[in-house]
Amino acid sequence: PLKTLALGRTGLHQLALNHDGSLLSAVSVAPAGTAGLALLETGSGTTRWFRGEIITHALFHPDGDRLFTVGSGQMRQVVMLGLDNQVRARVEVYALCQALSPDARWLAVGTHQGEVLLLHAGTGTVARQAKLHTGALGGILILAGNDESIRNFTGACAGARRLRRDGPFVIAGGGEVGRKVAQLLTDCGEQTLLIDSRAGP
Repeated sequence: PLKTLALGRTGLHQLALNHDGSLLSAVSVAPAGTAGLALLETGSGTTRWFRGEIITHALFHPDGDRLFTVGSGQMRQVVMLGLDNQVRARVEVYALCQALSPDARWLAVGTHQGEVLLLHAGTGTVARQAKLHTGALGGILILAGNDESIRNFTGACAGARRLRRDGPFVIAGGGEVGRKVAQLLTDCGEQTLLIDSRAGP
């Protein structure tokens, strides 16, 4: 390995690097008392701050000035945090998953109630909200690309049975790209919900 960081925590659940690899977010879920989100500087290994909240997922914005967190349990909310640990926006919702659009302008959030929220990634305000499924949404995939992107995704799906936990994928994609991805996931045994500007089967 190039470097080893001592996080000083157990029960690591999810890790994410920022755009240039200088910061690392580390989500820990166990044991009690150490669960939360830590932001570390990869150069020195120093912990910049720690939030002792029940968080299941963290995602850096490509601009490098903020990150989005999904909480569960008693912390049922999506939070936009500045790198100074200050809350910039908060949406009270039982969120399970999140994904940024390819242009990083929008954050899609899937909920336990089967709803999808579309948040403005700069302000955290809810732009759209719709119930797309009767059960929980376990994953959201936002894809934009060309034929090469589709071939790469096909390769990643080849031979796959289940890609992740129960719950349908919500695919926000345009035209044939989104439809091809939906078909690929269906062939892998996944449930899919396709958001498209055109009506279709």
